[in-house]
Amino acid sequence: ARKSKYMDRVYGLYSYFMIPEQGMMKYDVLSRGSVFLAKSNSGVKKYHAISAAHVVQPFLFRNMFYKGDSYQWLDFVQPDHCINTIQLRKENGQLLDEFSTDEVYIHEKYDLAVFHLNEENEFVEKLQTCYNKTVTPWELSKNMLTENTDIALIGNDFKYNENNLLHPKLLSGKLKTSTDTRYYVNTQSFGGTDQELSTMGMCGGPVINSETDEVVGLIEALVTKSSTKEDITNTTVAVTSEHIASFLDRVDQKLKMKKFSVLPGI
Repeated sequence: ARKSKYMDRVYGLYSYFMIPEQGMMKYDVLSRGSVFLAKSNSGVKKYHAISAAHVVQPFLFRNMFYKGDSYQWLDFVQPDHCINTIQLRKENGQLLDEFSTDEVYIHEKYDLAVFHLNEENEFVEKLQTCYNKTVTPWELSKNMLTENTDIALIGNDFKYNENNLLHPKLLSGKLKTSTDTRYYVNTQSFGGTDQELSTMGMCGGPVINSETDEVVGLIEALVTKSSTKEDITNTTVAVTSEHIASFLDRVDQKLKMKKFSVLPGI
């Protein structure tokens, strides 16, 4: 029951792109990942959709996640070429529904993106009437994560060998170390003790304090190679809830002013 409760509150994120000046006539998949909702205090929108910026706009991260000639085509992609959708999927990856979103706010320092559903009421009603699911936004923790706290990491597994579908995925974890801005988490199978690493597709999903069910961070990446004094290889790095909350406040202020931007930073 707890696993289902978690999974029902995290969704699939698909980013699509089309570059007409390059001869493209229809949208193609740009990236896939995870997205979750938190309450907006703007009075304009009910929910913020939160994900990793490198999933929403990967062309901004050429020097970090998308190095090399094989990603050179990303240099031609611009924000106005892209659309992002929030998806509801079955556990086997089958697409149930897809919902459009509006302009994106990108944090100027962290791998953090915020955007919003175009039709929030339709989203809520459809999940309730068609799929018997209640939309419950996550609360962001105001407390720093400690090493003895049980946590859960929620997102999607992107399986190349299964028709490129996103499959909901859940891991358990414990904090290994932290900085002022990020947590580094050791992960294992949910409810188990065997090491299991976060996977492609989980980026953008929430890290949850299992005791309070509050979001303590956002999944940014898997550390595959560590150059720090403390070995953090195979840990999952997450942006802390403190910085997520601060950014949401800024976005709320922008929403109140009704000034939307698709450019990096606000």
